[in-house]
Amino acid sequence: MYFIFELDIESSHTYLSGLIQAHAKNREMQVDVVQSAHHIHLVFNKDDESLEEFLVSLESVLPASLFLGKARHYFSDKKPTFTRISQSKLPLNIAPCPSCQKEMFDVSSKRYYYPFTACNHCGSQHPFFSKYPYTRANTSMKFFSPCQECSQESKTNFMRIDYPLISCIECGIGIRMVDKENEHMALNKGDYRKLFEVSGRAIASGKKVLMKTLHGYRLFYKPTSQMHLANTKLLMADANSLNEHLMLVSQEFNALMSIERPLLRVATRSDELKELFGSSALVKYPDEGMTMLLAREIINAGLQYIVYEECEADTEADYLVDFDIPLNHQKDTKIFINQDTKLFVSGERIVYPK
Repeated sequence: MYFIFELDIESSHTYLSGLIQAHAKNREMQVDVVQSAHHIHLVFNKDDESLEEFLVSLESVLPASLFLGKARHYFSDKKPTFTRISQSKLPLNIAPCPSCQKEMFDVSSKRYYYPFTACNHCGSQHPFFSKYPYTRANTSMKFFSPCQECSQESKTNFMRIDYPLISCIECGIGIRMVDKENEHMALNKGDYRKLFEVSGRAIASGKKVLMKTLHGYRLFYKPTSQMHLANTKLLMADANSLNEHLMLVSQEFNALMSIERPLLRVATRSDELKELFGSSALVKYPDEGMTMLLAREIINAGLQYIVYEECEADTEADYLVDFDIPLNHQKDTKIFINQDTKLFVSGERIVYPK
């Protein structure tokens, strides 16, 4: 007897089924994971004593997604077969998965406050990409050699087997902060944390921080009613304050928090946001490592949200946070949601090249 668990999926991307498969291997779980045209199928032996525990554990590693739909389960006397969609090794451009985020905020991790943390199934990979096939030699990470620990991890960590962009603080990309008088390099865990901490406090005090992110340069600052905010995006740093400041239906909330992290036009709720933006704002939840780490420090500095503008490297600011590596940017994806209907309005990220 077989137990079949199915998830509806509206995409030919395979990062979610790949993540489930890697998690199963890590836990030595016997399960067939097959992605077909419209579903991800998990086929278990019904009598496997680890079945329930494994399904519960999926909650901690499987992110919310724009493309995931309803789930169901059923039993079958015979092992079912499904037509597997073709899988191509393509560079992703999504947010870090829950496991990678956990590493970024774990002080014992070698990737603590390392903004380029990702794995085979998540993260901003496309910005580093230059040409096919998708190998390290064809990305801007070719300038960095993995340390011994990362090299070993690429052979043993099921999330990062042969991951082209594997790196950590020891062997990866260094970042620096520049103000009008000094330049500070981040060389270790404490430096990385301090750099983002200073950035967050500067914004909270009314300063502007120009930051090179994996999606281009962004100018971050605290909004006031005296500013012209028509061309800004509202960055909600604190997930717990989303429903306090915005009028969200559940589909909009899930979309903002999804691993794809789209831009969404949302109705404002709180008086302070109505004063700043009027009846609606273009909203983003932190979508890549640099922005996520800044958002954590924004919260620590006492703010629930800030704004940012997409801009050029020479934009005037009080502080510059930068790193020396060429990136290949995609346009952010904006979506419109009406109940269960999602319309992709514009952009390349998420939907291209798939």
